[in-house]
Amino acid sequence: MAHQAEAIARRAEPRLLIEAPTGGGKTWTGALPLLEEVPRGEGAVFVYPTNALADDQIESLVAMTRASGRKIAAVRPDGSLDGDSGADVMVWRLHSGELDAAESALGGRTRGATLGRVLERLPAKPLWLVTNPDTAYLLMTARFSNAAQHWSRLGLCRSLIMDEFHLYRGPTLVRAVVLIELAVAILGIWKVRVLSATLSDGTRRMFEQRLGFGRISAEPSAEGRVVQHEIRFETQTGDATSGMVERTMSWLPSLRAEACAPVGTPLVVLRQSVLAATHLEDSLVESGVDRDEIGVYRGLSSRAIRSMDGKALVIGTSALEVGVDFRTPRLIFEATTSTAFAQRLGRVARHEPGLALFFTDPRVASLVERLGSNASRLDLDRAIRDALPSDDDLAAFALSPWGNLLAGAVLDSLLARGRALGGGAKFEGSIEAARARLAGLFSGAEAAKVDSKILEQFKKNACFRNAHGSVEVFDVREKERRGSADLASFDVDLPTFFRRANWAADADTNARPVVLAWTKPKKLHLALTSRTAGLGLNAPRPEQIELRIDGAATAWEVLLTQQPHVVGLFPKELRAQLSWREVIFESADGRIALLDDDALVGQFLSKGTKPS
Repeated sequence: MAHQAEAIARRAEPRLLIEAPTGGGKTWTGALPLLEEVPRGEGAVFVYPTNALADDQIESLVAMTRASGRKIAAVRPDGSLDGDSGADVMVWRLHSGELDAAESALGGRTRGATLGRVLERLPAKPLWLVTNPDTAYLLMTARFSNAAQHWSRLGLCRSLIMDEFHLYRGPTLVRAVVLIELAVAILGIWKVRVLSATLSDGTRRMFEQRLGFGRISAEPSAEGRVVQHEIRFETQTGDATSGMVERTMSWLPSLRAEACAPVGTPLVVLRQSVLAATHLEDSLVESGVDRDEIGVYRGLSSRAIRSMDGKALVIGTSALEVGVDFRTPRLIFEATTSTAFAQRLGRVARHEPGLALFFTDPRVASLVERLGSNASRLDLDRAIRDALPSDDDLAAFALSPWGNLLAGAVLDSLLARGRALGGGAKFEGSIEAARARLAGLFSGAEAAKVDSKILEQFKKNACFRNAHGSVEVFDVREKERRGSADLASFDVDLPTFFRRANWAADADTNARPVVLAWTKPKKLHLALTSRTAGLGLNAPRPEQIELRIDGAATAWEVLLTQQPHVVGLFPKELRAQLSWREVIFESADGRIALLDDDALVGQFLSKGTKPS
């Protein structure tokens, strides 16, 4: 395609931003030029925002390599290869679980030592690392710098490919940019490729004007391969669960017949929340669908059950809407933003014409119906952009003093870790080189001035996702659904656990929580016992944080206080400026409370570009 050809023609440029619609071959656009580097021994690092997407894209990279006439093999945890004999390139799906498996196979007192043992066993061939931002952060820092052979081997990875970039927002957008500069400074990356289908104007301008990226944009064409096939688009209002059950049951004989033919997934359903997806699954089983016929791709479940193979239908949430490539003729979905709508609609008609059924409110349905049956895909996109809000990626935050503060905290944290691990002068120089390159991003915006205790808290938690933490739970209902205790354990983020879990009354805080059910949201109240707590950012000691759930104390408060947090206290009027992504705690005095990154976003929205 034209944009892929342009990427090859511009392969020597150090920085490219590549935009193409869902199904437009972004992965191939970023990776095709790398095949020319294989004979020269050069490898690459691919970073995907979710593990599910990284797992899926392995298959795409393998198919692309073989289509080019080259051989490829996957790296096993013990350093052996699985794939084509005499492979020209190796691909390694690197994540924390893979390193744990490698440690079991090869030993090693640290993950850095384990990584070194795997690398030592690999032949001198180009290596493609496929990973997530968290592991990439570890890879780019001094955690693995205690063995020189790591860097000599990884130094041959000359390109960095970052896909689905629109998922980075506000603080994670800042960290993603820091990650790019760390890769350049530490790994010696020569070429950076940023790929996205639905990038915002603010982020696009930031990359072009502040970070020196050239741009390649796919445009519709009257000739060539069809990227987006014709869609029969319908809307439906009313109760979504009952409507979805009714439509699915009417298709069930066809879905079952198609499931027997290995050509794709007969039906994909994308729901707005995990509880809605679970409710739909249970409702379908009550209506006569066998649970084994339903593929599940959502949170609050074991990763072991996520499968599409041989399923009559797959029910998913946002975990399934991004990048995972599957073939389906039917899509049922919900979406509350125009960005989510574009991503979800892009799941159907990638390989042949299809049907999309959109459950929405009467206002949006009426706007769409006015288009008529002959409307084009572009007409539909415009109508949805007018009808639904867009996702705010907070690009302005990334360019603000608060973004500068966060970037500095991340670099300072990594510098401290490097010194503790004996990274040496070379590593410290690399960190400072990354800091110097980031100066152009924050031109004209000095770092916000905050209390030293607050800054230290951000430094302590300066991993890629500065989240509120998570906990492993045992879900009684999931055991009943799956018929196996092994499939009833999974990790859940703490706010979701606190807000939605009903746990056993005799809670043992030394054991994992036993969840009896997931319910409608409960109110979370957070208070600070410190007398100095005031509006804005606070850095309390863990024991100064008090959590109440529906007004009652909880034994599981200890989970929140296991690590230090920055707490932001703000007037309740700020709630209107926050999105669904920020976790809002009520405060006993009528204010609202936000934690960590959310607190920094709250401070930015309440103060704008003015430091506190």
